[in-house]
Amino acid sequence: MSDYRIKITIRNDRLLSKIEKLGFSSVLKFCKNTGMQYTSTNCIFAGKLSPINEKGEIKKNVKLLLENLDMTVEEAFTERQLKGFVKNSFETKVKENELLQITNPAKNLEVRAIENDVKLNLNSIFSKYLPPRYEKVLRMRYGIGLDTEHTLEEVGLVLQTTKERVRQIELAAIKKLQEPKIISQLINTGCHDVFTKVNLTKEHLQKQKIHLKNERAKKTYN
Repeated sequence: MSDYRIKITIRNDRLLSKIEKLGFSSVLKFCKNTGMQYTSTNCIFAGKLSPINEKGEIKKNVKLLLENLDMTVEEAFTERQLKGFVKNSFETKVKENELLQITNPAKNLEVRAIENDVKLNLNSIFSKYLPPRYEKVLRMRYGIGLDTEHTLEEVGLVLQTTKERVRQIELAAIKKLQEPKIISQLINTGCHDVFTKVNLTKEHLQKQKIHLKNERAKKTYN
């Protein structure tokens, strides 16, 4: 029997090491500095998107990424990475001695930087769009800004209500965050890397694109 169940997330270390050498502690900070779109760029780092199209040509956003990093295709990707991954995270079971061999007590600099940015972004978004009670429920349920996650019953005890009511508030809060205007901000700030419960479907992403298009049209008209 194993001792732990761990989640492994794929990231391109060649690309990450390069941005770290350039002085960027996270993909988010790199994108802000270069003007690259965070969501698609982060997908390249995570292997979610293949760097090449169906014709075997390097995609435009990947070319721009390589230009900013001053890297060749061969330097940035292995042959397997060029194909992309259907899944970029996996669960596996390990013994305690195996876990100690692969873990490092110091978090990766990029992870720490992303988490700090996400906390600030979530604080801003939550306080702007969610009632205090909704915000309290989400923070407790998913351990956002806290040391641990809490059950429906535990949250109910704090708020002096039933766990079913807590469930209703939780679902209502997540639904609120899935509105095109808000989910657009979540995507652009990288919050989804940590707060995955928002559940970004293709429909939500399409609504976000429409929202951004309408916003750009308004600015052009004005």
